[in-house]
Amino acid sequence: MSLTRSRKRSYSRHAKKSHCKGKRAASCRHASGCKLASGRKRSFCRKSRNVHTRRFKLKGGGCELTHTGGKRTHTRRRKRRGGVLAGVLQSARTALLPFLLYKGQKRQQRRVRRRTKRRR
Repeated sequence: MSLTRSRKRSYSRHAKKSHCKGKRAASCRHASGCKLASGRKRSFCRKSRNVHTRRFKLKGGGCELTHTGGKRTHTRRRKRRGGVLAGVLQSARTALLPFLLYKGQKRQQRRVRRRTKRRR
C-alpha cells in the first residue's frame, strides 16, 4: 500500500518533532515516554505511546476513534431502522422459513408412506 503525498508529509512532520529521534540506548531508557525497540539487526528509541488520528469518519456504522486524555476508546454506533415491529417481523421471517421447509418435508414423507401402503 503506497502512501499519498499528504500522508507522507504528515508523517515526516511528526517524525521530525519526535523527541526520541537519534537517542542512544542508555538515554532512551532513562527518558520518560520513551521505549527501546529492539529486534533482529536493529534497536532504536521510540515513543512508548502511539497516537493515531483519523481525518475521516467511517461510513456505515464503523468504529469511531475518540481521544480522551491520551487513551483511545472505541465507540460503536449502530443505526436502528424500523423499530420494534420490523425486528419482530424479521425474526418471524427467519424462523418461518425453516419451519415451512420442515412441514413440507413431513407432508412429502406422508404421501410416500401412503403410496407404499396401498401397493401392499
